[in-house]
Amino acid sequence: MKTAFVVCVLALLPTLAAADYVATEEEEVAMRARIAKNPPTAETLQKAFRLALKTRDALEASGAEVALIARVGQDLSKYRLRYSHLGFAWRDHPQGRWLVVHELNQCGTAGSDLFNEGLANFFLDDLFAWEALIVMPGEDGLDRHRPRVL
Repeated sequence: MKTAFVVCVLALLPTLAAADYVATEEEEVAMRARIAKNPPTAETLQKAFRLALKTRDALEASGAEVALIARVGQDLSKYRLRYSHLGFAWRDHPQGRWLVVHELNQCGTAGSDLFNEGLANFFLDDLFAWEALIVMPGEDGLDRHRPRVL
């Protein structure tokens, strides 16, 4: 049953986690290869989706259009840091769908790409700690940065 659940969720993952982003065929192949090499456990999937839902609920309750969100992907305490990754979350749809825009380095290289992903995919990365930080700019800050952020 546990294996069937993981297979089912993995099959739906591109639709559930990144509904706003259409991956290229090359990205799809790379994602499937990464998942096949190190598939997330049912527990990891549950934690990622639970954190995504809590984050979405907090963003919705705030009434904000844009926010910064951070995750704890690795232990950076030796550098006196808590959060290892930051992205811009914005409500891209009147019904409240949230999209995260963030830059990721390609492991082992100096290259990076900008990604547009759903909240669940942002947290689906075997995190060191299952927590998020949400920072919402005040209206004056949002107005000042709107042309560059949105």
